[in-house]
Amino acid sequence: MQAYANAAANAGKVAADGAQAVVKRGQMTREEAIEILGVTADLLKSAPEEVQAKYDKFLEANDPTNGGSFYLQSKIFRAKEFLDEEERLQMEENEGISEESVEGMDGTKYTAEEGNDAESDAQSTENDKKP
Repeated sequence: MQAYANAAANAGKVAADGAQAVVKRGQMTREEAIEILGVTADLLKSAPEEVQAKYDKFLEANDPTNGGSFYLQSKIFRAKEFLDEEERLQMEENEGISEESVEGMDGTKYTAEEGNDAESDAQSTENDKKP
């Protein structure tokens, strides 16, 4: 009996690990994630609270403790996870761009890398002049 209980407990972990591996390998596309959640790309941007409401509804409807499908629930979870991760990466990318560029008084835009290179070039020129 204990072996059966252990096998049943591990089955859920194995399935969850397998579902995560699918996302990690990039097998889920943005289009598939949008389709699974029953939303549109426009809705993702304009009404994230509505996307969350659909996610909650689908996740609850497929809850295995209420006779739902673990497989479908995991697909719904992974779809939302995929879209959330995509949004997080886009936000980080946008923040990085705005933080790295600075506008000079003359209107010229400089990036952090350009500023550091110019500063190090100026210092090395001064050091070359010293005896």
